[in-house]
Amino acid sequence: MNNKPVLITAQIIENREMRPGYFLLRLDSPVLGARVRPGQFFNIRVTERLDIIFRRPFSVFDYDQTSITILYEVVGKGTAIMSNRNPGEDMDVLGPLGRGFVLPEETTKTLMVGGGMGIASLYCWTKELLGIKKEGRKIDTEVIIGAANEYKVLCGDDFRELGLLPLVCTEDGSCGKKGLATELIEERVTAADTQAMMVYACGPSAMLKELSGILRKHRVKGQISMESYMGCGIGACMGCVVETTGGRYKRVCKDGPVFPADEIVW
Repeated sequence: MNNKPVLITAQIIENREMRPGYFLLRLDSPVLGARVRPGQFFNIRVTERLDIIFRRPFSVFDYDQTSITILYEVVGKGTAIMSNRNPGEDMDVLGPLGRGFVLPEETTKTLMVGGGMGIASLYCWTKELLGIKKEGRKIDTEVIIGAANEYKVLCGDDFRELGLLPLVCTEDGSCGKKGLATELIEERVTAADTQAMMVYACGPSAMLKELSGILRKHRVKGQISMESYMGCGIGACMGCVVETTGGRYKRVCKDGPVFPADEIVW
């Protein structure tokens, strides 16, 4: 597979509002669909307006051989403009960028943990793991979705369509179990064969910090997808560096966004 990033014009197939403030953007591009790997992202120029210079980074939600799909929330001027783009219009896309998720040979149990919008980047990885399982490799997969409230719980139906029943927790108790996703993580890793387990997570920094501590305590391996403000998206501007073990600083856009959970210094 040719995984090198390209700068390409991709046509919008759909830009559908799933619920107020949340959109599903699907772009027609066999080139991007054939290159991307779960955990990678795209840098998209949302408009030609001169007052919005920087591209916006979006993790891949789903893909096939002809298209890529992005799940996004309207949180600012750029995403507000993108939400008004129509099918048939072209978008300027750079990607796929960064390093994605990896499945170690010894892993037989995987736990997906998504906080808020973070769950979107874990969907296509889960689909791929289920495909590997169908090919004969023993992999058990469990999904935890955490959010502030019921309205912000995302992708539950998508995982159910894959045959999985996600564990849901909300901070206010309006859906699923009341509490934080990290509380469910602690329960799951203490009951697991930690040598064969891998935890994959994406979400707010506070959640990832807590999760990394839990994994360290129970000696469980994990990979976390970091969220960061990015300028260039290709490692040149050094605007998204994080401190890692050994006193080294790495770029989220180039060296990540997926890192081993025990590598980030919080």
